[in-house]
Amino acid sequence: MTPILVMVQTMQNTVTIMDIQGMGATVAAIMAVITKAAAAAVVVVGLSQWWWWWWWWWWR
Repeated sequence: MTPILVMVQTMQNTVTIMDIQGMGATVAAIMAVITKAAAAAVVVVGLSQWWWWWWWWWWR
């Protein structure tokens, strides 16, 4: 649920940036935000899967 909230907040931030700056800067900002969000999602999913696997292995 938290990643979804982060994405909503991120989209609001990019919309604000779009209002202030030009289109080129907006695209660059959106790409940077998407890249960071994707990297964070990969880390979270990877850690959760690793933890689940370790927990299963420990208790089997």
